[in-house]
Amino acid sequence: MAAQQDFIVYTVGKQDTLSDILRRFSVSIIDLKEYNKGNDLFSLREGQTLLIKNMPHNTKNTYTLGEDENLHSVAKKFNISTLKLLKANPNFMPQEIIQGIRIVLPDYQN
Repeated sequence: MAAQQDFIVYTVGKQDTLSDILRRFSVSIIDLKEYNKGNDLFSLREGQTLLIKNMPHNTKNTYTLGEDENLHSVAKKFNISTLKLLKANPNFMPQEIIQGIRIVLPDYQN
């Protein structure tokens, strides 16, 4: 099995569905099953934790959100518009860009 930093530990929210999670993390059901043996993925419940393989580390412009970060704070931090940030991350809805999520950063100015 890969190192822990290669994974996100995701806690299932009240409104989460399996298809939401697959889309949000661009992961296949096969991969999700592989790293979550013993979990019934078709009966997700709030508070359940899942291991989700992180995006490749060779992606040049990625960023993992830290504590208390969200779409707006990251956009401000990197001096980019929230719209550009959302366009660079089409699998996420604005409210899904939260702590622990790795996103793609469009070209930005320091």
